Amino acid sequence: MRDFTERFLIDERGMRCDALPEAVEFLLDYPDADFDIVDYAVRNLGWIEVSTNRKSAKIHARFRTLTVSFGAVSALYELLSIAPWKAVTLEYDLFGWISETYEDGASARVRLSYIVQSVVEFLRHPPFTSVEKSPACLYEEDTPDSEALASVLGYWQDCSGRLPEDLTHRIREIGVLPRLVLIDVEPPGAAGRFRYIGSGFTLYGDRWPREAVGRSFREQPDQVYAARVAESCVKTIQSAEPGYSHVDACIGMPEQEPRRSRYKCLKTLWQTSRGEPVLMITSVLTPDVDIPLVPSIEQRGH
Repeated sequence: MRDFTERFLIDERGMRCDALPEAVEFLLDYPDADFDIVDYAVRNLGWIEVSTNRKSAKIHARFRTLTVSFGAVSALYELLSIAPWKAVTLEYDLFGWISETYEDGASARVRLSYIVQSVVEFLRHPPFTSVEKSPACLYEEDTPDSEALASVLGYWQDCSGRLPEDLTHRIREIGVLPRLVLIDVEPPGAAGRFRYIGSGFTLYGDRWPREAVGRSFREQPDQVYAARVAESCVKTIQSAEPGYSHVDACIGMPEQEPRRSRYKCLKTLWQTSRGEPVLMITSVLTPDVDIPLVPSIEQRGH
C-alpha cells in the first residue's frame, strides 16, 4: 500500500528539506553528527518539523516557540492556507511540549498567529515587575527559599531590629550571605549608600561587590533597575516595616543584552549601636515567584 505521508523541515528562510539527518548535516556543513541533528535544528535554529498526509488531509507541525524563526512560521502559515486540511496538529515547546489539534487550516492559522504573538510579547516583557506581599506570606510559602527569608525576618524580630556584631555569621548559617546587601540610610527620600554587597551579585561583574561599597545605591550600571528597586527601598525606610516582594527583572550592563532575574526579596530596617539606620536586603533567586513566566496561552484545541 502506498504511503502518502511526507516528512520535511522548514528552515529559517522558509525553505524545505527532507527531515533526514544526512540532509540537515549537509545543509549545516556538520557531517557525521553524534547527536539528533534534526531535533537540534528544531530546538535551536528555529526550524519547523512537518509531517503531512494528503490522502487523509492531516498535517502535523512541531516547533519551539522561543526560537522559531519568522521565515519558518511564514512558510507554515502559507502551507496551512493552500490545502483543505481536515486535521491540523500544532506541537510546540513552551517550557514543556503542548499538542493541539484543529479541524481546519483556518483555525490553526489563527492559533499559530496567537502563539507567536504571545511569545513576541513575552520577549518584550517589562524590564521590571514587582509584586508586593505581606511578610507574613513567608510563613505560608512552603519552599526552601521562603523558609530562608522567614528565618531572616525572625532574626530581625529576635534582635528587635538592632544590628548585631555577629550578623554575617548568622546570615551565613541561614544560607543567604551571598545575596545580602546592607545600605547606610541617608536623608529622607534617598536610597542610601552600599555598606556591604554579597559575593553572589555578579551581574555587573565579579569585582562589582567590592568596588561598589561606599557608592550611592542608584549608582549602578543598570540605572533603570536601580531606580525601580530604590523606590521600594525608600518605602521600607520611611515605614520602618519589613517589605517583602516577588521580582522579575531584566538587569544588564550598558551595550550588553540584559539578563533576566527572578527572585524573592526581603527588606528590613536595622539600627547600629550608634543608632544609625541600616537597610538590609536579602534575596533568593528562584523561578517560583508570583509573576507569570510567559503570557497565558489557553489551549483551544481538541
